Amino acid sequence: MIEEVKHYPDEIKIHAIQLKKRNSTQFSLLKIQVLVILLSCLGTASFAQIEDIVTGVYGPSGLSINGNDLYFSQYDFGVISKIDISEPEPTVVDVLGNLNHPFGLHIHEDILYIADRDNNRILRIDIANSGSDAEIVVSGLILPSDMIVIGDYLYFTNSYPPGRISRINLTESDPSIENVVTGIFDPTGLALRENSLYVPDTRLGFIYKIDLDDPSPSSQILASGLHYPNHVAIDGDYLYFSEYGTGKISRIDISTNEPLPAIEDILTDLDAPTGVLVVDNCLIFSQYNSNKISKYALNTTSLDTPTSKHPLKVFPNPAQDYINIQNLKNNSIIKIYNVEGVKVVESYATSNQRIGIEHLEPGSYFLVVENERPVHFVKF
Repeated sequence: MIEEVKHYPDEIKIHAIQLKKRNSTQFSLLKIQVLVILLSCLGTASFAQIEDIVTGVYGPSGLSINGNDLYFSQYDFGVISKIDISEPEPTVVDVLGNLNHPFGLHIHEDILYIADRDNNRILRIDIANSGSDAEIVVSGLILPSDMIVIGDYLYFTNSYPPGRISRINLTESDPSIENVVTGIFDPTGLALRENSLYVPDTRLGFIYKIDLDDPSPSSQILASGLHYPNHVAIDGDYLYFSEYGTGKISRIDISTNEPLPAIEDILTDLDAPTGVLVVDNCLIFSQYNSNKISKYALNTTSLDTPTSKHPLKVFPNPAQDYINIQNLKNNSIIKIYNVEGVKVVESYATSNQRIGIEHLEPGSYFLVVENERPVHFVKF
């Protein structure tokens, strides 16, 4: 059965075509290149391109995930919904409605917290029990945008004037609001790493860092000159953030001691990105104006040799009747594609595998190994 794939990244496709031309004048044997695909981006092999998860939602904003369930706010529709990201064509299921511009979401121990922005309150609902009703956690706020549970406390944003980060003690029956940091004009997101909060100020174009270990915490500018930074997410040493105004998702390395670390653009030309989330090397983000939620596999290709202690070995090269592949993981799936993106071989593999290729025409091919390894583009 012939199976077509959508697209290879442009740089890979061009490289393959050049190899085919060169090989055709040098020898009539097969030249194989290995592209190990990371399947952790929502369980699908990705060739470093944006793929839509769900469309037709209304002003998607905040994102949060619990298992396979991706929860998102529909800002324009006043609804919290969810989809099962393990499904190829997920169905949108509404979880809670009758809200007024819901924005940020946060899940902690099966409790979904919701910033009901224009109702000036934060709600929560037990998502482990389908019949649960939402309850008000705190009200009387000013356009809350996001929140996060840290220990016994719920930290949340309070917008201007003046913008601030506040908190309440969740163990108290009638908690009072305590201001943590003031002077942030319009905070719209929260993310935590090593007891430091990271907060975008959408109006001033800053991202702040707040050290919660400091007895008198203050806001330190970590990035500036941004255009409506919106939501933030942390994955390892990186802080990811969306810029609504310029249609970008970028990241900075927050493990460095630099006062203003370099900004690396990950995606550009997006349509008003808002929510951002990183799950298993997969960047998930909402595009407000396009009414959709999309995904993008991070670090999908590398021109370096695999960092595994037992890297893949493919030989002989060039090949004529067969290729040997060593150091595979059991139950790996091997697929060979031609430069047109058509699958010509598929096989389930053991740790060492011989693949017959005598039926293939001379030329250039991609060997795709699907398993749990990191992604590498290996030239040999």
